[in-house]
Amino acid sequence: MAVGRRREFELAAVDGSNPGNRRIAVAALGFAPPDRDTLDLIVQGLMSEDLALRTNACLGLAIHTHPRTPVRLLARIMNDEDEPQENRICAAWALHEVQSTVFDQGEVLNTWRKLLRRPTAEVEPLVAVQGLRGLSLG
Repeated sequence: MAVGRRREFELAAVDGSNPGNRRIAVAALGFAPPDRDTLDLIVQGLMSEDLALRTNACLGLAIHTHPRTPVRLLARIMNDEDEPQENRICAAWALHEVQSTVFDQGEVLNTWRKLLRRPTAEVEPLVAVQGLRGLSLG
């Protein structure tokens, strides 16, 4: 990602005046070299009330694969029945993608184990698939 473009995306990621640009920016920042400042910008999107922004932030985190990716936050979204199905699936995919790079891989494995111990009918099938993929990495 070119430095000038990266700065544009960083500014757009925090600019609430244009939600569409903000959504694009948090996903695009995933392609920037992994660093803490970029991670923080993407995570801000993950904590937003804007559902589409949260989806794009999951995508950005999955691509960014930073060692300090907030595993618990992704797990919370993945397990939240009030969260839209698309966001739960995206959070599960992001969790799988960052699993091999995060500092506490045990926490990720425990998240998958807890998920897969639930009754099958309670777990979104595409979320369960990510859980099975994740356990295979452990």
